[in-house]
Amino acid sequence: MHKLLLLLLPVLLFSWQEYKEIDGIKIYKKYDKKFEFVQFKAQTQMPYSSEVISNIIMNPQTYPSWLADCIQADSIDKQVYLLMQPPWPLDQRQVWAEIQKTEYADRQVITLRSIKKYESKNRGVWFNNLYAEFVLEETQDLQTRVTLTLLGDPGGYPPSWLVNLMAWQIPYKSLKGLNTYIRNGQ
Repeated sequence: MHKLLLLLLPVLLFSWQEYKEIDGIKIYKKYDKKFEFVQFKAQTQMPYSSEVISNIIMNPQTYPSWLADCIQADSIDKQVYLLMQPPWPLDQRQVWAEIQKTEYADRQVITLRSIKKYESKNRGVWFNNLYAEFVLEETQDLQTRVTLTLLGDPGGYPPSWLVNLMAWQIPYKSLKGLNTYIRNGQ
């Protein structure tokens, strides 16, 4: 029995585990082998087409209205600059990311991946690494299942244990904010 548990331990540690559910949004967590940070995933269904949702996600100027902690978003071609205001006492965070949309027969996938740091007038701490992935899948009941997976190293302070404790709120608040943004007529 102990040998079986030892064999299964890596699978249990590094696979998605349900973390909590709030307001119809399921939140999962997974330990990432490459980083000391926990990867979070939030999933919900929205009563809108994947095209409507995709158009908003692909328009970074909408981000301050729905993306958790985002206070500024600018874009140049397929690159996005984000300025984030995390909860006090943390300093602002900034990141340049490449945005990419891939369409498959059964889903759309939109990714944001951090890229080289560029000059900025803002004084925020630079993210060391950021990866966000939105997966949009239309369901048979004319809704869209929206999944947001997030992994990031926010740079600077705070320690990883504190980030791991609080980071689940970002995908949760983002999906909740996105749903509210669309419901209120954008």
